[in-house]
Amino acid sequence: MEDYLASKQLYIINEESESTTYHSRRGKSNIDLTITNNRLLRDVNGWEISSEVSCSDHNFLKYNIGIVNCSQGSNEDGNYLGIRYIEKDNKYDEFDRNLVQEACKTFNNVKWDGSTEELDMQLSKTATIVKDLEKFVDSLTETLQLTCRRTFKTVSTSKKINKMKSVPWWTANLTIMRKK
Repeated sequence: MEDYLASKQLYIINEESESTTYHSRRGKSNIDLTITNNRLLRDVNGWEISSEVSCSDHNFLKYNIGIVNCSQGSNEDGNYLGIRYIEKDNKYDEFDRNLVQEACKTFNNVKWDGSTEELDMQLSKTATIVKDLEKFVDSLTETLQLTCRRTFKTVSTSKKINKMKSVPWWTANLTIMRKK
């Protein structure tokens, strides 16, 4: 399957989850795949295995298309729930300075001559030789977030999330009968 997907330039967007996509009396597994091409890959996010009753031994797979990808996620209306920054053109130079300062603090081996281009080159070199790339990316993400917080004002966002309801005709008795 992997060879076929690679030959057709297709990608699996399933994410790790404690839930499984399939369950029956004989067992459970993650047999169901969500596959996309490279044009849509960036626009698909929020993939999850739904806990809604599906009237099948396969669970619903839910994901968003075309909504901003973020670590905090989005609600069902597609509203971004993470931190939003108010960007102003006159703050970009300050952002560059703050980024260089924070990067030099976080990554001790980075040499800096004052330009963000040089910082970019140094971080690129470091990324190719670092032993734990995941830790490096996490540190870089934290550095960028800290720099944004230092430079830009934030906009508060609503944390209200509506729970997705199951089909209206499904009853507790139907759930019991299905399990039997």
